[in-house]
Amino acid sequence: MEIKKIAFTGGPCAGKTRVIEKISKILKKDGYYVINVEETAAQIIGTEIVPYNDREHTLRFQEYVYRLQSMKEQIAEEYAEGLVRSNLDLTKDKKGIIIIYDRGIMDNRAYISQEDYENLLNRHDCNEIKTIDKYDLVINLISLATTNPELYVLDGIRYEDVDVAAKRDEITSAAWLLHRNLKVIKPTKVFDEKVDIVLELIYKFLENKEKEGLDRFVLDKGEIDLSRYNSDNSRKIKINYVACYDTDKAFVLSKRQYNGKISYIKDEIDPESYKILGSKPISHDEYVEQLLLTPIQTVKEKTILSVIYNGVHFNLVETESGLLTLEVDKNNVEEIPNDIKRLIKRKIG
Repeated sequence: MEIKKIAFTGGPCAGKTRVIEKISKILKKDGYYVINVEETAAQIIGTEIVPYNDREHTLRFQEYVYRLQSMKEQIAEEYAEGLVRSNLDLTKDKKGIIIIYDRGIMDNRAYISQEDYENLLNRHDCNEIKTIDKYDLVINLISLATTNPELYVLDGIRYEDVDVAAKRDEITSAAWLLHRNLKVIKPTKVFDEKVDIVLELIYKFLENKEKEGLDRFVLDKGEIDLSRYNSDNSRKIKINYVACYDTDKAFVLSKRQYNGKISYIKDEIDPESYKILGSKPISHDEYVEQLLLTPIQTVKEKTILSVIYNGVHFNLVETESGLLTLEVDKNNVEEIPNDIKRLIKRKIG
């Protein structure tokens, strides 16, 4: 039985909690065992431990959030793994186990500086890329503060005014751009429409069909201007791929490098259809062991500039041969910036 970890993120007033409540019920009814990890910051604030504007107090509060969030995630994951090992009646008829996180550890970044965030991770022997690769799927719900500020409202937990909330939304979105399977959803006029979009993405992910929603285009590399893309709206990651084949199995090992840090991912591949059957983070030792024990067929390298601009997510992918391509959700092709759109030479596939 597989365990899938899905993180929901987004700025204040993005609808995360309501969406999670709705889809959790639907997934349970559909035969999945669902574990919900509730939003940690809201939980702490509910105990009257609240953040203030001064840096010292903010850093202390984010330390509390990190520690409690990490503990909750560890407990949820250990419990799920125990269910798989025990093969209890509780889960024997289930399609799989899904852990849903209402915000993840990367969300701390929206409330402190990049330097303070890196220091926070370092104190806990972690870094951005290892942290982000813990989750299998990330769904980023864009805040109303960004797209429809007139509809943004405060409540007992949400304390940011609309301008602060919009900035939080921007920083939060950028913090998750390194994820290998990030889905960004803009606000919808009808709540159930957002739920339907999220469910479709989740089911595609569970069926290993998440790439089907993307369009890919070859770009004219010679004219591209990337000056508008910076640390506020983009992240650049270098990935080395090693495709390994044995008599009865195939997999791809990815070495993901960002800001001097490294993470490793193993993708199980169907040797006949070449479709991805599953993906999981592995350690450096596991990566080396796989390289030593399995014949290596191909080695490739590419650099990905992942961008979120006006609530639209897209990737600019450059291969070692110099080919530059655009990857974007089929529904968002018309919303990419004109300076990128005009460089499209042809569609791939």
